[in-house]
Amino acid sequence: MKREPVQESIECSDVLRFILDLNELDMQVYRYLAADAERADELAEKIGKDRSTIHRSLQKLIACGLCKRERRLLGGGGHYYIYAAIPPDIVKETIKSCIDNWYNKMNYALKDFNNEFFK
Repeated sequence: MKREPVQESIECSDVLRFILDLNELDMQVYRYLAADAERADELAEKIGKDRSTIHRSLQKLIACGLCKRERRLLGGGGHYYIYAAIPPDIVKETIKSCIDNWYNKMNYALKDFNNEFFK
């Protein structure tokens, strides 16, 4: 874990960057999805980035639990995917739980610091 400098104020984007390793584009994509479910090509056009760049960001958001992908069938055959954000309130509670679990694990690890570290 890298050491982060302590800041006077920490914003939500700082928490997402640190806990989930999101960048500005990832957060921008999540904001768009929170407003409305989209296809990757539609997002790419709105944001002004290449579709493959948006697709990588979407894969990261799925892996972090911030969005989901739903397969839709086309009438004449084939399919496409719609991406939708996990509701912000659920994401907030999930992140709070991750922080609480991390905090408890760190406290437990430090319980026998002197005996374990200086053996």
